[in-house]
Amino acid sequence: PEQAVRAMENALIYSQDNFEYRLKLTDALLDAGATAEAEAQLRSFLQQRPGDAHVDLKLARLEARRQRVDAAIGYYREAEKGSWPEESDPFPQRIAARFEAAEYLVTQRRQEQAEAELLALAALLPAESPEQVRLGELFLHNGDPVRALNVYTALLNQQSGNPAALMGAA
Repeated sequence: PEQAVRAMENALIYSQDNFEYRLKLTDALLDAGATAEAEAQLRSFLQQRPGDAHVDLKLARLEARRQRVDAAIGYYREAEKGSWPEESDPFPQRIAARFEAAEYLVTQRRQEQAEAELLALAALLPAESPEQVRLGELFLHNGDPVRALNVYTALLNQQSGNPAALMGAA
């Protein structure tokens, strides 16, 4: 991680305005244990670029690492509705952020909050999406086998031989 920090700092010497490099530097700083410096940079980015979903997602992960559940969830919510790079379709990234938040809530045993997140995912996720299996697994881990079975059954109606859906339904 320390080498990654040096490499990213060197890259920024030649490309000071490259926001992607600056974000990667915060990852390297976190991996190297320089949490305070990484957090300071992320908070600075948030002031410079309010609503940037990448920054919110990194802050959510930082707060999750610190076991600050409510703060992490707040940043996950901001990432879900924030702005993503123009060159990409924001829908899959928003879905991924919502899944990450739901998984985090399930691991933290916040069943009601996790259920709300999972129900929102169920409403957004296309019926034929391979992520339906993941949704079913999360419902199951959150203590809702009925909804999990409903997800697996709906997926099997779409793709009768889907082995993951068969296994989940079993």
